[in-house]
Amino acid sequence: MPWHSSHPSDGRHDRQCQETYSILSKFSEDPKHVKFFLETHPNSPDGFPASQWECIIKGKACDLNVIYASFYDSSADHERKASIGDQEICITVPQPKRTICTSSEWADAWSLTSRAI
Repeated sequence: MPWHSSHPSDGRHDRQCQETYSILSKFSEDPKHVKFFLETHPNSPDGFPASQWECIIKGKACDLNVIYASFYDSSADHERKASIGDQEICITVPQPKRTICTSSEWADAWSLTSRAI
């Protein structure tokens, strides 16, 4: 792509963007290990949905509705199963049962998200 350079620190990005790029590059080397570390670390926020850890690891936006729903439903991530022949496939799908309706609810979800990030 024409905007791509081999050196992300070409002067157009501030230091925080460069640090974020460096962290996400390290995460991409072994995302399964990073997710395991984040989910099992004693200082990780309790109840943070697995699907949203994956978003953080990939540098994508988190779904605050899924995070908000996790306050009330510990199984906010639901597993869907399908069989093809004698093989079973399991997919984890976020299913928020509650959605954010007030600024207070948004603040609660964002607080947990920012601690996770």
